[in-house]
Amino acid sequence: MITAKPFAIAGGASPVGGATYNLVGSKFSLLAASEPLNIKLFVKTQQVADLQGFTAGLDAGPFCPPFTMIQIETQSGNAGNAIIGVGDEDISYNPMAGTLTFSNPAVSANAQPVATNTNPLTSAQAGNYFSVAAVVPGVAAEFGFFQIDNNGAVNAKRATITGIRLTNPNAAALSFTIATFGSTYTPTTNPLQHNMLAGGPASLFACGVGSAASFGGVQQLLKNPTVEPNSTLDVQLDAPIVLPVGVLQSLEITAQTLDVPFTVEVLWTEDAG
Repeated sequence: MITAKPFAIAGGASPVGGATYNLVGSKFSLLAASEPLNIKLFVKTQQVADLQGFTAGLDAGPFCPPFTMIQIETQSGNAGNAIIGVGDEDISYNPMAGTLTFSNPAVSANAQPVATNTNPLTSAQAGNYFSVAAVVPGVAAEFGFFQIDNNGAVNAKRATITGIRLTNPNAAALSFTIATFGSTYTPTTNPLQHNMLAGGPASLFACGVGSAASFGGVQQLLKNPTVEPNSTLDVQLDAPIVLPVGVLQSLEITAQTLDVPFTVEVLWTEDAG
């Protein structure tokens, strides 16, 4: 499918200004713009393209895997607008006639209006997307951990973890375990705030950091990544990690070295399951 429509761009820089859209495609086309734009394309949290100063006639791709998010800013910092095409086919636009042309002549190759809820900030307010970032401090004789759970209770919603980013600020490589547990514990002294957008609903799931000594055995070990010294790693998930409805289950990310700090970011969605 091809998505093509005008997009409004707020003045200023992202994330307050500019425009951010969740759009999936292997090819990106800037068909027209009111002024020179800076454009970034992402696959989840990984930036895959940095395109600067274009007003029209820009084509990027194909990308494999497809990009999933677009960030746009005007170079001047003023508000503007652009006509953008996203999909798997070549696309062109005739501003004089106001018509779109596609390389695929099939009937299905039509411009489709983009959903009204494409801005990830708006989606977060609607309860579709959540994120949290945490700095886990080093604690003597303890393994630091991050957790997401339903405050120690049976999950009343399903959480689907779609992205994990780990940062190792230490001088030596650091290994982690990523696992789901059948028991949960969220430290009340270390709650982490997430989805703090105005008007956004509260997440059912809570997040916290603390000591791995608080937990029992691992229910299922999912990943055992190693992050190089002073480096950041976007963990490649074989599939989204699901914390299902109706069971007591949490996600745990634990350092495998005593008394070392690290930083973790997690993206997830919540639904009725």
